[in-house]
Amino acid sequence: ENIRHLRQRQREKTDVEKLHLHSEVLQAQDENGKLQLALEAQEKAQRRELEREAVNKKPRSCRHLWASVIAVMCCCLTVFMVAFRTTTGPIYNIYYANKQVGDRFEFGRYPQGPNGEIKPIVWRVLHRDSKSLLVISERALDAKPYNKKKCDITWADCTLRRWLNNEFVKKAFTEQELSLIQTSKIKNDAGPSTKDRIFLLSSDEVESLFSGDGDCICKPTDYAVKSGAWVVHPRPKYDGAERNTWKYVGNTYWWLRSRGVDSVSAEYIFADGSCVYSYGYVNKVDVSVRPALRLAI
Repeated sequence: ENIRHLRQRQREKTDVEKLHLHSEVLQAQDENGKLQLALEAQEKAQRRELEREAVNKKPRSCRHLWASVIAVMCCCLTVFMVAFRTTTGPIYNIYYANKQVGDRFEFGRYPQGPNGEIKPIVWRVLHRDSKSLLVISERALDAKPYNKKKCDITWADCTLRRWLNNEFVKKAFTEQELSLIQTSKIKNDAGPSTKDRIFLLSSDEVESLFSGDGDCICKPTDYAVKSGAWVVHPRPKYDGAERNTWKYVGNTYWWLRSRGVDSVSAEYIFADGSCVYSYGYVNKVDVSVRPALRLAI
């Protein structure tokens, strides 16, 4: 009996020792797992730090490079702007300084298509001196009355002059382009002299600046026609002659600033370009506008 009890105690002791051993093993495994996790976390942190350092090294050099490029660009832009202000637009002047009488070139933009599409304005050189070019638009750009009301009026006070030097000039030119347009002292055959950036030619100027023989012929833009400009349309056969091929088809009238036969009329160029028409009432709405200006060179 004693032997049996002794063996029983030994087995119990062995079981307890096994439990302790198992508990120690589990504890060791747990600590080992935590250590492994800690090591992995540390490795990840070190890897991230290395990656961060590798990434930061390249952008630093790139940032320095881009900073240098931007600084150079800013300096160039500053020099360009200073040069532009001090010489009234060197790029434009270099281009326009070589233009001669009869040359055409683009300057400014204005609606010209049938749906108001904005396109560059083509100008024709009529005269040049050492400081400027006198130019006129190649085509009639719009249709406006000389004055909205039929009344005693001169160029100095007409609504067309106000429109040209306010609405039109702001719509057609940028600030840089405006800096190249000279303010001209305009002598008028009726009323006082004026100072205008944009103006219309006088009948005397037309006679001296155009060669005649249809040189004054002008066609309107599609936008001007849509705005009401009168144009010569093809005609049917008349007295046995075929008029559909008449050479003046598509031409238009265009205003001059000169007074007409009386104080309520102004002159304009006829569609065949051969004469100045002096009987146009100032409120006539279908005559085209052909602006003129002096461009600094």
